[in-house]
Amino acid sequence: MDSPNDDGTHENYILDLERRIELLLTENSELKAKLSAIYTENQELKKRLMLYENPHTPPSRQMIKPKIVNPPGKRGAPMGHKGATKVLGEPDEIIHVSTEKCPECHHILGSPIRAEKKTILDIPPPQKIKVTEYDVEHLQMQQLRI
Repeated sequence: MDSPNDDGTHENYILDLERRIELLLTENSELKAKLSAIYTENQELKKRLMLYENPHTPPSRQMIKPKIVNPPGKRGAPMGHKGATKVLGEPDEIIHVSTEKCPECHHILGSPIRAEKKTILDIPPPQKIKVTEYDVEHLQMQQLRI
């Protein structure tokens, strides 16, 4: 068995370990200080966030407003509401659109299942406005002297 005084290897090893311990203790205390600062900052930010995210905050002060996925209540006009549909009147021309064969495979089609009406309003472009300028002369009669 080697004695501690042989070559001083054990003593050097122990001194090296003690230096490592000192470095690790210093690093540990630095990290604890940083962690404490971060924890304090986190607590302050949570307090500030609670100003904007609590049940008593009015909607005008809320920073992040929740999205309403399905709005409450029914959509559209209430029951019994009188509609405001445009009255079309009688059409000037009726065009019947039909086909006897399928446009893709050209098989003969049977009788129609249903018919639907579509009304298209062609609004003419506005007419050019006729602008007339009058150049009016004002004359004065010379009086006759006798």
